[in-house]
Amino acid sequence: GLPLDAPASVTHLGVRPEHIALTAPDRGHVSGTVRIAEYLGADIFAHIDCGTAGTLVVRAPGTTPVREDETVGLTFDPAALHLFDKDGLALTV
Repeated sequence: GLPLDAPASVTHLGVRPEHIALTAPDRGHVSGTVRIAEYLGADIFAHIDCGTAGTLVVRAPGTTPVREDETVGLTFDPAALHLFDKDGLALTV
């Protein structure tokens, strides 16, 4: 489930890549498989396939060990989430 008490009208969740943290697969709010790991010096952008939740992009320090085809967990800072209803309208918690 969502890492917060969200209204029932929430159908979409938005979060910026820098507000997602990588963790062990069994410790995240969701888990997924690393499909692409882009090392860009100070940062890495990891594209994570989360099945029905879609693909999420995580921005982490460039020293973070991430391997393609690895299963990882993802955690979210509830204060950094953006909630939307079925019509794409932003909601507040």
